[in-house]
Amino acid sequence: MTECGMFDQPTPSALGFKVAPIVIIAAWALVLVGLSGCLSTAPPPTIPAASATEVLLEPTEGPVHTPTPTGRGAELSPRTTVSSYPVTPEAEHLPPSATARAAVEATPSLEADSETPETAEVVATQVETRAFAQDVQYAAGSPPKPTATKSGQVSRPGVEIPPTLPVGSATTQVNIRGGPGTDYPVLGFLETGQSVQITGVCPEGSWWQVLSSDAADERGWVSAAYLTTRNTENVPIVQPPALPAAPVAIINWRAEYFANRDLTGRPALVRDDPHINFDWGGGPPAGGLPVDDFSARWTRAPNFSAGTYRFYALVDDGARLWIDGNLVIDQWHDSAPTTYTADAYLDEGKHNLVMEYCEHTGNAVAQLTWDRLEDYPDWKGEYFSNPGLNGAPVLVRNDANIDFSWADSPGPGVPGDNFSARWTRTYHFPGYVYRFDLIVDDGARLWVDDRLIIDGWRAGAPEDYTVELGLS
Repeated sequence: MTECGMFDQPTPSALGFKVAPIVIIAAWALVLVGLSGCLSTAPPPTIPAASATEVLLEPTEGPVHTPTPTGRGAELSPRTTVSSYPVTPEAEHLPPSATARAAVEATPSLEADSETPETAEVVATQVETRAFAQDVQYAAGSPPKPTATKSGQVSRPGVEIPPTLPVGSATTQVNIRGGPGTDYPVLGFLETGQSVQITGVCPEGSWWQVLSSDAADERGWVSAAYLTTRNTENVPIVQPPALPAAPVAIINWRAEYFANRDLTGRPALVRDDPHINFDWGGGPPAGGLPVDDFSARWTRAPNFSAGTYRFYALVDDGARLWIDGNLVIDQWHDSAPTTYTADAYLDEGKHNLVMEYCEHTGNAVAQLTWDRLEDYPDWKGEYFSNPGLNGAPVLVRNDANIDFSWADSPGPGVPGDNFSARWTRTYHFPGYVYRFDLIVDDGARLWVDDRLIIDGWRAGAPEDYTVELGLS
């Protein structure tokens, strides 16, 4: 495990996306958000320094209670909102609430406020993205309006607004991670010179917690080796989050199990399943999962030779099966153990299979198998022109079922009498006891897995043969 004191820079694979720039100036709302849960009390919010974002006030002269904030600049976009805080030139803190909010480029009128100073600086915040900017409006006859410097600071006679937020600037491209160490996932990265608000520090002091819209809960961690900082004297110590679980090595089926019937949220268990061949009875699939009301998703890309395949999904209760993104079995409902089938032609190569399963109540069964059908998707029927299955068949065809009552020849080239036939197929059986019935005139034999279970090879009147056999 990587200790908190280690640091890192972004790898080429981490540079495919960027963290949106975060303006380093903040008003009272952002300060409270950044330190929520770390401090029980906070001093009055300090007036932020201006950013390069331009906030225009209309009109720029006249009674101070009439300005309309209008946002312009890269960080502000149409249909966003700005809030205005009129304050005196000597003030260092914002009032507890904004006097007005307005949509960007909108021109609503503001209610008069008897407590509004005759000369005021208006600090405007963009509500949606926490971008900050400010402008100054003066009453008629007041000194000229100040100008913005290259750094974004607004200068005015006799008053200096000190930046007070804890801020860090990247000295090079550096990763933003989910925790203070290189064992945590990369959430984004900072460009050289990009600034972010600092909201905490790890106990060893070697990683800063920063406010970042790309991080979980809008926070991530950056190595202190790659940040220059200011105003960090009172930054709270934040305990590192738990390290993410080590990734599971998947060789066969990637199995994701959920503690609900809808495959929602994060899976409660991820593991490698060699086969989808489960009969859990009345128990759970694994510890930590419920015995009822759970679901699962299996994903794999097996290699297939070209041909037509029949897929068998035996489930209790519901299942869905996708082949290369195509839904071929859709039986998402409660049921007794039932086998659902789907045929698909597959080109040679790998094909993506996804099976989803849900269990409501009672026993739980989930099995998936498939067979290559070649040219005989059902029964391969071979017909011979003699009663002993001798020589080459005179007719070979696919028979959907063995259910015939011939008054004459079974087919072209086959005589009406003194002929024989052989039917073969591979069939998927859930694990139960089965009864096999043969009704024939004249004789018949039945093999299952090369085991002769009915032997009625004789001439005679119609006969009904029955045998029961347990199959796995």
